[in-house]
Amino acid sequence: MILRTLFKAIIFSTWAVSSQAAPVTWQLDLQFEDNGTAVGNFVWDSDLNAATAWNITVSGGLFSGGHVLPGETFSNDSAGHVASAFTQNGFSFIQFQTDDVTYLPGPDRERVLRLGLGFSGLDVLDTAVALLPLVADTVNQFSLTSTGFVDCGNCSPVRHGDEGSFISGRTPVPVPLPASLPLLLAGIGALGLARRFSRPD
Repeated sequence: MILRTLFKAIIFSTWAVSSQAAPVTWQLDLQFEDNGTAVGNFVWDSDLNAATAWNITVSGGLFSGGHVLPGETFSNDSAGHVASAFTQNGFSFIQFQTDDVTYLPGPDRERVLRLGLGFSGLDVLDTAVALLPLVADTVNQFSLTSTGFVDCGNCSPVRHGDEGSFISGRTPVPVPLPASLPLLLAGIGALGLARRFSRPD
């Protein structure tokens, strides 16, 4: 009975691992209308419908209050940094956000910096493709998405991305099941047979 239960547990765990969708890593190498850049990647988990890891560096260039905001790296390893995703009226949007960033001394010198990416649907992120276009929001008219992606500090000021921008996806190389698994199952079977035949008559 114990051996049978152990065998079922191994089969179930193997099935559970193999049934999970592989996350997709999306690479960004984007250019803004002012020649600024956003370079890095984020990991999309289709089971969670969310970005689970990200590291994207945006160059400086946003102009606010007579000063240029510095560049920033959006990262899930940084305190206060978050990523969110939503769909509204057929348009999908992912936003990466920092905690408050102090860019100059004095009052009113903090900004929450954001980077937004627009898509035709979140499901397009589930499967890796070489070129996935970023799309503009023509329905909701969000100020963030006129050309597919945007960089903003508290969403004002704003700089938009170049038309025709895209990201590239790749999936990790599948990790094969351990080669010793068949031997393990065979060993369990052999133990069961040995136990059966070793019982006294």
